[in-house]
Amino acid sequence: MTANREHIVPLTSIRIFAAVLVVVFHYGRSTWPFAEGVLHRISASAGSSVAFFFFLSGFILAYAYQTYDWQKAGALRNYYVARLARIYPLYLLALLGAVAVKLGYTYWDRLSILDAAADFLVHAGLMQAWLPDRVFQWNIPGWSLSVEASFYLLFPLLAGKVLALRRGVALAIFAGLFGVSQIAWGLARSVIWVDWFYRSDTVHHLLMYHPMVYWPVFALGMLAFRICREPTRRFRLSPAGMSGLSLAAMAAIVLAAYLANDQWNYSIYVGLLAPAYAVLLYSLREPRSWVSRMLSVRWLQFLGETSYGVYILQLPVYGVWCLAGVVPTEFPGGFYLYLASLLGVSAVLYQWFERPMRRWLRTKLGRG
Repeated sequence: MTANREHIVPLTSIRIFAAVLVVVFHYGRSTWPFAEGVLHRISASAGSSVAFFFFLSGFILAYAYQTYDWQKAGALRNYYVARLARIYPLYLLALLGAVAVKLGYTYWDRLSILDAAADFLVHAGLMQAWLPDRVFQWNIPGWSLSVEASFYLLFPLLAGKVLALRRGVALAIFAGLFGVSQIAWGLARSVIWVDWFYRSDTVHHLLMYHPMVYWPVFALGMLAFRICREPTRRFRLSPAGMSGLSLAAMAAIVLAAYLANDQWNYSIYVGLLAPAYAVLLYSLREPRSWVSRMLSVRWLQFLGETSYGVYILQLPVYGVWCLAGVVPTEFPGGFYLYLASLLGVSAVLYQWFERPMRRWLRTKLGRG
């Protein structure tokens, strides 16, 4: 498979499904059809879609920068400007929105104002995931952007080395990193900390949200791209076979979510499904498969582009509903009205805020 835009469109579109699953996990699990039965069990692990985003981030960055000349004057600066322009404008807008919502129902005294100001600086600096006691003070989903920012810092150090690996070596490293990381986090959760995972917010937040927990997931995404960058004659499948592979990977992800108990659920959050993610992304890069074609329709691609807004704006938009005196999860159909409003706001901001701000920042801060 050669690197062209046909191969990346389905990977853009699929992001909207992952983003909506996170929203369901946060706000929709008491709503039909997720309130009971099979879908309730599956939705209990839907928050692990964030791990999919981290894996996808490593995969997409490796794809986007596979031929990038890091030695060129201004190359590193342009890379960091592009990453900043990609996430920060909407992140800051969502953070300010969360602050504005909280102002509406919080009693403020001098001490709480100072504490809130310190928290705001931590969140504005994308540092909250590094500080377990600060991770949830404002816009809760923002913790993952703090993790993502750490990925962006690491990527230039890893890109050349990972992409230069031979496929067999990359596959061996993928297997080793996956095994070691899953054993390490599994032992931390099930043996070392055990009940402290729930007794201590600090321990829980450290194991659930610290950037280093997710660095292996990001690296696995990069390695997955290197492994499947060129076609393999031995395992070449037809477009129909690739569609079957996509469906098998999706089924494995859903089945794992359904079967997960408490400890396995934690593993799913920190990358247990990375091999299934790799198979899914590999299969979706075949533009002739019917699954890829379905995901390549223009309106779904547009929704995929807005998925960042759907994810990062979920709390501010929900807060606006509550400030208006309507709690979406407390009346029939309320969650779906909230979700529709979230999709609408995200689409408008993508078109009229995200894209213009990206272009403006890259023009003003880029070089060369």
